[in-house]
Amino acid sequence: MDIRISKESDVPLRQQVAEQIVLLIATEKLKPGTPIPSVRELARRLKIHHNTVSHAYAELVRRTWLVRKPGSNLVVRSPRSVFAVRGRATAPDLDDLMNQTIAAARERGFTLQELRDKIRAQLEIASGAAGKLKSAVENGDRKVVGVVISQLAAAHHTLEDLKQ
Repeated sequence: MDIRISKESDVPLRQQVAEQIVLLIATEKLKPGTPIPSVRELARRLKIHHNTVSHAYAELVRRTWLVRKPGSNLVVRSPRSVFAVRGRATAPDLDDLMNQTIAAARERGFTLQELRDKIRAQLEIASGAAGKLKSAVENGDRKVVGVVISQLAAAHHTLEDLKQ
């Protein structure tokens, strides 16, 4: 497991460790069912305190990226169960959704650059549509309102997306 941290970074070490593990899972460098090194083993490798690694692991279990197996071993959770904990659904946070999107895109053969470009294009559509829609509503131009809403629907956006 290739994790690199920077002790000079403003980002807390536990967050660096957690996010790098998420990245390894999202990019499928860590596959479902893969055991994770013990807290002390990873702490020794990274030359950081074991409590830092323990906190990172606890956060990943809370966010359902890792699951504790009998015998206290942590393993990567299978993608189908990332958002299910003990039979009840949990609401994923934005980081979880983004990482799931990255994993799904890579699984379908898309590069990270292709994903980045598509996300930027979609955000530009939504952003541009918001401005056009606001202007059309203010001017009472129903035709433009209809066109913008059609464009949003074609791009799989809703009016709720524009409230952001």
